[in-house]
Amino acid sequence: MVTPLQHCVADLMSAYEEKVGQRISGRELSLRIGKSRNHISQILNDGLVPSGEVLSALGRHLEADDADMNRLLLSAMRTKVIKRARDSYWLREALEMMSHVGHERNNLRRFIESSGEWEPYVAWREEFGEDESPDPIEMSPEEEARARAAVAARSREAAAQDQDET
Repeated sequence: MVTPLQHCVADLMSAYEEKVGQRISGRELSLRIGKSRNHISQILNDGLVPSGEVLSALGRHLEADDADMNRLLLSAMRTKVIKRARDSYWLREALEMMSHVGHERNNLRRFIESSGEWEPYVAWREEFGEDESPDPIEMSPEEEARARAAVAARSREAAAQDQDET
């Protein structure tokens, strides 16, 4: 069985070779990203899913654009869902959420294009820039303080219940 990551890495290597006009070996690429000589071989032949840092380095050395980098990271996540039961639930949930967001984005884009408003939208986006909403994963200092207080309160409650039971 070929994993999504194996397929993606092979595609990126082929695209890079076509761009530069010469073949790149897995050993050479492994050394370029600072890994052992057989690291790319382990990805392509054994289904290894390397760390995010290695995937980023691999993408950079293969001159991947943003779309290809996203595809590389998503294919690694999909491969982990297949290969690692411990992580599969959370990764599957994250992939499903990202899929819903991607479908909605594509639907909105098609709607804007079909209504003839694509050019005004692009001009508006360039004028106002990207969304600067806070990262939904990062907590503000206030949110972190509330979260710490809530966890501490739950811990005290659990400790009190443990004492009551003894």
